[in-house]
Amino acid sequence: KTSSNNITETKVLFKKEFNVQYPSVYIAATNLITAIGDSSRMNYFSFKAGICAYAESEFSNSQGEPAKLALVPSQLFEQIQIEIDEGLYFSAQYERIIKLAVYNLQLLAAEPVIAHIKTPIPLLLAMPELNENNPPIPNRMLTQHILQYSSIPIEQSKIHNFPSGRAGAIEAIAKAFEYLAQPENAFVLVGGCDSYADTGLLVELDEQGRLLAMNAADGFAPGEGSSFLLLTNRAEYAMQQDDAIIQLSPPGIGHEPGHWHNDAPYRGEGLDQAFKALLKDYSEVKIERIFSSLNGEHFWAKELGVAQLRNRRYLHDELVVEHPADCYGDLGAATGAALITLSAMSLILPLSASRAPTKGELSVGSQPLEQSCTPQIQPVANLPPIKPDSENVHLIYASADGPKRAAILVRRVSASQQIAELSNHQQGQR
Repeated sequence: KTSSNNITETKVLFKKEFNVQYPSVYIAATNLITAIGDSSRMNYFSFKAGICAYAESEFSNSQGEPAKLALVPSQLFEQIQIEIDEGLYFSAQYERIIKLAVYNLQLLAAEPVIAHIKTPIPLLLAMPELNENNPPIPNRMLTQHILQYSSIPIEQSKIHNFPSGRAGAIEAIAKAFEYLAQPENAFVLVGGCDSYADTGLLVELDEQGRLLAMNAADGFAPGEGSSFLLLTNRAEYAMQQDDAIIQLSPPGIGHEPGHWHNDAPYRGEGLDQAFKALLKDYSEVKIERIFSSLNGEHFWAKELGVAQLRNRRYLHDELVVEHPADCYGDLGAATGAALITLSAMSLILPLSASRAPTKGELSVGSQPLEQSCTPQIQPVANLPPIKPDSENVHLIYASADGPKRAAILVRRVSASQQIAELSNHQQGQR
């Protein structure tokens, strides 16, 4: 049962074999770094503008054509001054991942909401999928540097890694719900960092015919990025614009037998499982927008088609499928949190006007900020209540090269309504 400190005690059926009461979970802060921006807002507006960071690289495929990559500008890495313990295992790829993680957390630590974190919090980290031929960055190596350089207090005993690549961050949010159901936890940090900037990995992708190049009919642009979400069960700490805050649902998880590394028939069953687990108790209006991990490879279209067909009663006839990898490339383990961030930005930022917010429009407490940050709830007068409609809820999903498929709902809800529900609940208890 949730603590009375939580803003709401809504009953949610968690996707397990038993019913558990979980609190509402909100996004308190977020930051996203990709090749098209170093903040959540910059990435969102670059994505909406259709800015593409694909560029021909120095790496040539087996046909002698330069592969197209979407890498973070080198200037960003040059300005990150940290000492990296190289140890026995080290590569330039590892250095990029570590620096992206550390720099992102330094930016996130500047958010005023961090001052409300009184005790170390759990860290749930999406990691690249295991690869025997090209081992991903060791878990310990990444978390060691995060602990060393992050000024966000993190509880070392509550660091969990999810080596599910693109699906990892959404999978991690299922664990975040468990933590936030405990009275002592008000915040959980979820994120992922990854980079394809590794010759061995690019060679492997080339051998599989997966690299995007001039004469390649089917392939993707390897990218890199870092995305973190600070989650909370306290609506007063939620990221807010006008009266709107962002709420997450417990994720739906599926497993695909016919994944990239398996010879089993590929029928698209894993994503359908994830959709069904997510939407089992969904009874709101039909969903009109999906943010997906589609990266340009034809392989992924089949499972989305299967999931849409089998769950069509939940989806609008004019469904829009967003695939931001068209702009910033495939982010690997940073994908899940990045998609949630872009969805959240699109739900919050357009509320006050059809323009980009000016400096200070997003605020924390009563203090205006120059960055997109986390505000204390300040209900805005004369605003119509936020009603459940198709523009207030998005479905986000991410598919790993391996078997894991994960989906989640991102909702825009009313801050004042959340407070009213809590007040009514507390009066009922008295």
